[in-house]
Amino acid sequence: RLTASIGAPVNVVAGLVEQVLDAATLRSLGVARISVGGTLTRAVLTLLEQAAREMVDHGTFGFARGAIPYAELQQRFSR
Repeated sequence: RLTASIGAPVNVVAGLVEQVLDAATLRSLGVARISVGGTLTRAVLTLLEQAAREMVDHGTFGFARGAIPYAELQQRFSR
């Protein structure tokens, strides 16, 4: 109803609320532009905090599983 009543493109910042709708759903609701704002930064900081908590509480480094290998990361930045 909102997108129909505004009569102009509606922009949404994804990830500001707990229930995050996927892009397909937002588009089906008439959203013209989907932004992430600071959501990527907040997601990274959450992972950083979880990693630090794991090290402090358990002395383990499980957070590193699945991390981009160092050589691959260097290759991505040299392009």
